[in-house]
Amino acid sequence: MLAVWCGGMRISEVRGLQFGDIYEDDGGRYIRVRRERVCINGHDVIENRNKTELSTRDVPLPDYIYTLIQQVPHKNEDDFIINENYGNIKARYDRLLKKHGMKMTFHDLRAQFATTMNGLGVQKEVLEKLGGWANSKVLDAVYIRTPKQRVRDSLKIFDDFMYGVIRDTRTEKTDGVA
Repeated sequence: MLAVWCGGMRISEVRGLQFGDIYEDDGGRYIRVRRERVCINGHDVIENRNKTELSTRDVPLPDYIYTLIQQVPHKNEDDFIINENYGNIKARYDRLLKKHGMKMTFHDLRAQFATTMNGLGVQKEVLEKLGGWANSKVLDAVYIRTPKQRVRDSLKIFDDFMYGVIRDTRTEKTDGVA
């Protein structure tokens, strides 16, 4: 849920989150995205930076997700919220998708976030800030995808228009003969 709900985080960013990254400010709750935990040759490596400078960001944290995070046992603020290795997470994720007949990578969740938010009318500059994208060119070219249903709906509008033109043309020819 952190990957798709909270700014479309990368899996390495989600795995790098610690309990101390959560804070309250201006009447809201946020989570700092400040580090990555990546798997290199089967071992976790903590990088105290993100993929890009703009990926370092603070993302609003919904109460629902905050409550779930607080249920995770931890001893101190430096404990990781998701304290599992990448392989275990990926195996569970893959089983869950297979069970539901879906195919999607972790990174596709990031695109799903961007596509959904864009479809809901969220401004690109807000999307860039939430997801840590450098600019809207990358956002548009890689992450915002056009859902198939939207393409079908658009083609239906076009088809309805064209059938109307054909119908009007036939009516004009018929009226002229009578």
